[in-house]
Amino acid sequence: MNGVDGLIVGGTTGEGHLMNWNEHLTLIEHTCDEFGDDLTIIGNTGSNSTKECISATKEGFDAGMHGSLLINPYYGKSNPKGVQFHIESAMEYGPAIIYNVPSRTA
Repeated sequence: MNGVDGLIVGGTTGEGHLMNWNEHLTLIEHTCDEFGDDLTIIGNTGSNSTKECISATKEGFDAGMHGSLLINPYYGKSNPKGVQFHIESAMEYGPAIIYNVPSRTA
């Protein structure tokens, strides 16, 4: 579509931090419905909370996203095993782009 191959929905430097989870997941679902056949849809389902991350990631894949955008737990500065558990728990539902913000996550 006009040189665009995919969209990241609800990114952390965009609208993602301004919405509650219901709004966030509705936006992912709408984007998948409208553009999912033509574009790769990556939904930001990352969260500081592992439980929220898992839930949002499952719902995002159920809605049709092709991949998730995950961040390791920030502010809590988890140990390496905790970070691995956090990411791998969400990746049970599908592929992910993982990003890190060292100043917040150590």
